[in-house]
Formats: sequence, C-alpha cells, structure tokens
Amino acid sequence: MDKSTSHLPGAATNQQGMALVLSMIILTVMTMLGITLMQTSNLEEKMSSNTQQLNVAFQAAETALRAGEKWIDSQNLAPFTNDCSSDCGLNDTVWPAPTATSFLNNVDDENASFWTEHGRLDPALALPRIPTQPLRVIQETDFVPDSLTVGIGAPTGITYYRITSQATGGTGVEDVRLQSTFVKRFN
Repeated sequence: MDKSTSHLPGAATNQQGMALVLSMIILTVMTMLGITLMQTSNLEEKMSSNTQQLNVAFQAAETALRAGEKWIDSQNLAPFTNDCSSDCGLNDTVWPAPTATSFLNNVDDENASFWTEHGRLDPALALPRIPTQPLRVIQETDFVPDSLTVGIGAPTGITYYRITSQATGGTGVEDVRLQSTFVKRFN
C-alpha cells in the first residue's frame, strides 16, 4: 500500500467541521455586507428625495421671481412705492429704496412670518405639488437719471428693482430664496 493514500482517510477525519466553520464565517461576512448595502441604499434614497424637494422649491421660487419680473416689465408707468407697513400681499406693491431705518433692510434675513404678512402671492401661479405657494417682494433699489441737469417735468432714466422670491418644497421643510435685479426704463 502506498503511504500517500493511507493517510487520506486520517487527514479527512482530522478536518471534520472546518468547512462548516469557514462557511459560517463567509455567511456572516456576506450578511454584514448585505446590511451595509441596504443602509447605504436607504441613505441614498433619502438624499435623492431631499434633492428632488429642494429642486421643486427652487423651481417654484424661480417661477415667482420671473412672474415679478414680468409684472414690472408689463407696467407702462413706474409702479407706486409703498412702505408696506400695512399689507403688501394683496396688491402688486413695490417697496421703496432701502434706507438705514427702513422697515425692509435685508429681505434675506426675514423669517417666515414676514413672508406670510408681506409676500405677494400670485394667484396665476398655483403650482401643483407645493403645499405653500411661492411669494415675492419687489423693491425699488435705485433710479439713475439720464441727465444730471434739473429741468421741468419728471426726469427720465432707468429704475432698478430687486425682486426676491421665497418658496418651499413639497414637504414644506425646504426653504429657497432667490433674488434678481431687474432694470426698466419707463416712458
């Protein structure tokens, strides 16, 4: 009998159960890998949802911003400015140029109650999938006359407006504010 073949049965009996231990280790590693992949997938899904809601809020704010620009562009005469100490949300009112003591110094810092009380809601927008419709504030920032000479009648020139819009996404948690500067020459 060959010595190499006589040791085979004894070698197999010395390693009984090793395959089971190795397979359990591999199974445990695979289970931990699967759990980690599921957690990563769940996190990526939440990130994707947040990005989508932020995009919805951005698009809503952009829509309100463009509606404000369109409204100014449609005016034949310079809009009346109002300090909006009462209510600016019902009418297309333009805030006056900011001063150090003005009610509206920096619309960026204003909270949700400011937007509820003073933001302009455009009923023509009525955007779907948004619980709170976007709001806007139009503020006259500067008037640059064509000439420095003083004469009779109203001076001609260009007027600068700062339009700020605020919108939330579909969940209402996202808050996006956009601004644009719009320049208009009135007749």
